[in-house]
Amino acid sequence: MWRYSVIQITTEEPLKIGAGGSKASQTEPSKEYIPGSTLRGAVISRLVREGTFEQEKETILLKMACYNAYPYRNNRLYLPVPRHLRMDKHDWREKKAAYDDRRQDHKPLVGLTDLLGAGEGQGSKNAPAYRFVTSREEVLDGQKEQYLAGVKVAKEYRLHHSSSKNVRKEKKENLFRYQAMAAEQTFRTIIRFAPELQETIESVFQQEPQVYLGGSRSSGYGLCRWKLCGEVLTDYRAAKELLGLPVTLCTEFDGRTGEELRITCLSDVILRNDYGQPVDFIPEKTIAEICGQEVVLKGRCVQTGLTEGYNTTWQAWYPKETTLKAGSVLQYTFAGQIKSEKELQKIAEALESRLLGSRNQDGLGWIGVNLPYPQKLLVAEDKRQKNERPEEPQDLKELRQEEKIGQVMDVLLSGLEGAKVRWLKMICKKSWGKSEQEADAKKIIISEQLKKAHYRQMRHLLEAPLKKLKSNFEPDAYKPETSARFYKNDNSLCSIAKANFETIIKYLHSGKSDFLIQYAKHKLDTRQGRLFYADAKYPKRQLIAELLDMGLSIRIGGRVNEPKGDI
Repeated sequence: MWRYSVIQITTEEPLKIGAGGSKASQTEPSKEYIPGSTLRGAVISRLVREGTFEQEKETILLKMACYNAYPYRNNRLYLPVPRHLRMDKHDWREKKAAYDDRRQDHKPLVGLTDLLGAGEGQGSKNAPAYRFVTSREEVLDGQKEQYLAGVKVAKEYRLHHSSSKNVRKEKKENLFRYQAMAAEQTFRTIIRFAPELQETIESVFQQEPQVYLGGSRSSGYGLCRWKLCGEVLTDYRAAKELLGLPVTLCTEFDGRTGEELRITCLSDVILRNDYGQPVDFIPEKTIAEICGQEVVLKGRCVQTGLTEGYNTTWQAWYPKETTLKAGSVLQYTFAGQIKSEKELQKIAEALESRLLGSRNQDGLGWIGVNLPYPQKLLVAEDKRQKNERPEEPQDLKELRQEEKIGQVMDVLLSGLEGAKVRWLKMICKKSWGKSEQEADAKKIIISEQLKKAHYRQMRHLLEAPLKKLKSNFEPDAYKPETSARFYKNDNSLCSIAKANFETIIKYLHSGKSDFLIQYAKHKLDTRQGRLFYADAKYPKRQLIAELLDMGLSIRIGGRVNEPKGDI
């Protein structure tokens, strides 16, 4: 019996995995998912470094398969859009233009046509606008709706140059761009393996959580985090549920229940007939051998393609083979009597737990049976929910406990002082407010009405606690001034997140202010905040003090000192 492990992968750097197409252009396209072959190579590479690969080489190569990793968001896995669904592009454009994302209660839906259904809708001949979709069900406008929600995988371009490119030409065209999947995106997949490999596979993910995938790793691409989700499972249906796929089957098509079997290719599939010739469908004989049911091919909506790839260890290209591309849909009817829901469930489990065709170790041959595909599509992209945050990277303070890592971090942080100054300046200028009405939890107000002498006086009062905080010491107890200064208690003249100058100074000494704590926490939760204040003993208070100091420096005028030597 096979074992199944669900793996979650989060990109920390752009991920460059080349897609098919011409390589003559200076912009190479990128895939929108992580192929199983890429994941399999990373697992084997980790086992080679650990020294355990040679001991179980044959079992690992023959009895371990890595499925494609697709986008994972809002506890759902988004699959390649099925090719039997079509929409009307004019209806789509009209509703897309009228959609207002500020209205949470309004979710416009576009009707879809099933090309394998009773008949094709007039004008519905355009492919859906999203590459990956999932089925959802909720109450919209007081009515229960089932629809498809789609996502787009974010991509980015980076400009590179190579001094070794076209060296023999008089005019060296050494500039080129890489297209890559953007960082901070989450994918999920399955690894299927034999029972004797369970300890070996678990050891891979219990070690270092970071892994490099794809190409151009030395140019700032490929760093990811992976982890094992839950326990190792023996049932594919349980793995589907953990993966984020719907477990309930669709049993009714065109008003007929239990008469139809629809198979969707969730990855590319290499299929051949008895004579070894490529075919664009699953032979009825193959289905009968797997689930013991006689079926007849009724229809299909497919797209064919070619496999390709390069093995860096062998320094050789993989042979090109004809495939049935992901998203292709095959329609079969049962030759015997109508099947009950329980019988359909058994048939689906028998088919889905296998990988059909060739090159299964690389994730080819993954199929889904009778997946629910409602004939409505949500216009708006399915965004990540507010309460769902990407997994936080390992705390820098924990990493610095090791002596060598701590020494390296000291060098890096000292070289980033200039970047920190520019970051603080950017926050100040983006958060400027000009009136008391704008003195909300996101604004920094330092009025232009004050004189430079006032700004210098505030910097003088700020100097002592700021110096202590930068040295990781607790500031002395707060001692209020005997002289009253009109700008100290006026939010419209000087304030950060609704806190006036007097409140800010008290906070720097005592650490008590709900508005300032919340504001500082929001800024420190960013990548820059975690990095620049990794050494700070009182990071929230130090950030507030340095922001106020930066704002006052800007108002005084002159160029703000920006240390050189950034790394």
